[in-house]
Amino acid sequence: MKRYIKKQTRYKSLTSAKKSRASKSLSRPALTILAFVSLIFLGALFMANKNKPNSPPDTNQINEASRQEPPKAAESKTSSLDLAAVGDMLPHETITQSAKTGSGYDYLSLISPELQASFKKADLRFCNQEAPSAASLGVRGYPAFNAPAQFPKDLSKFGCNIISTGNNHSSDGGQTGINGTLEEWDSLSPLAVSGSNRSQQEADKLQIFEKNGIKIGFVAFSQDSNSSPANTYSVNRLSNTKLLESQIKGLKSAADVVIVSAHWGTEDSHTVDSLQKKYAQQIADFGADIILGSGPHVWQPYTELTGSTGNKTHTWYSIGNGLNSQTKADQLFSGVALLKLTKSAEGKVEISSPRVLPTYMHYTWSNGVGLAQSQLLGRRDLKWMTLVGSDALISDRNDFQTTVPQQFDKLKKYLENDKVELLQAY
Repeated sequence: MKRYIKKQTRYKSLTSAKKSRASKSLSRPALTILAFVSLIFLGALFMANKNKPNSPPDTNQINEASRQEPPKAAESKTSSLDLAAVGDMLPHETITQSAKTGSGYDYLSLISPELQASFKKADLRFCNQEAPSAASLGVRGYPAFNAPAQFPKDLSKFGCNIISTGNNHSSDGGQTGINGTLEEWDSLSPLAVSGSNRSQQEADKLQIFEKNGIKIGFVAFSQDSNSSPANTYSVNRLSNTKLLESQIKGLKSAADVVIVSAHWGTEDSHTVDSLQKKYAQQIADFGADIILGSGPHVWQPYTELTGSTGNKTHTWYSIGNGLNSQTKADQLFSGVALLKLTKSAEGKVEISSPRVLPTYMHYTWSNGVGLAQSQLLGRRDLKWMTLVGSDALISDRNDFQTTVPQQFDKLKKYLENDKVELLQAY
């Protein structure tokens, strides 16, 4: 019995060992198949998720990112412009004679490179062309001007891009002179030209342009005319209150800044006369922002008028002379008037920083002495330049007996306003 049990136990042990070996030998292919099936399942799952539409982002993650790195506030955008203005550009006989070359005229040769560069730094550059320049008319000087057609071309090269043709010499060449002058400017494409007209439609047209995101309206008027205008529309007259009002109010409704050129006043006087004050207040009441006065050939005060609606009108009563060959010291010592225009992101416009860059118009006489009225055509060595740096040339004029510091002091006195900064350079 014991032997039988022993044999049976041994048999069971052998059978279990065989089964165990058999189980181990079968597990390898089974595992391989299982792994292969698992890979297929995972691949199918990946492709199914890939083809699903994107799930919305986790709100908690977004809020957390927002707390860690808040978005930057939008920067306020402002825009600004500098306005530079020079006074009467007068092509006297001596100016044109000195500009003459073998093949034509070169008025830029009479302006120093430093002054040219300074003027071009401004965005808006006003000039008063105080003479017709019709190619169909002969060249003439004072008292009834007609400049060569090169004159407006060189004013444009100098940098003039806002042009007044409205002054007492506008009709020196009749309607032919006006038409020819405007045709020349048509070919030069400035920002705006105003003051004289070829038709009533042109007189009524609003001159508006945009620069650096700021809309500018411009119109020019003259108090007087040396010759009777050929037509009622030929020259914009300050006495035409209806046109003055319709132009300024029309411009104000469409532009951020309205600039009015006013050719007026008493020649060679630093005092603002009663008519200037009357017209200036009218212009302010109609809503203009800036008045650029010319005509007296010398400097007059700068002030800020208040219009009927409480608006402020920055008023240069006279900005003197530009290129010229007149005979008095105060006609030759002048300057470039400057203002800054700034528009905020909210659309509010501010006009600030009244400044003047003083200039000097130099010439000497053929006999080397000072003023001699009998030798007007003897003027030579003409050069318009910044006042700073002109000491040596001023000393060549034995009739002036002045210095650069003295001229700075005189200009400060004529301006009558401590807000105006006199610049050494611009």
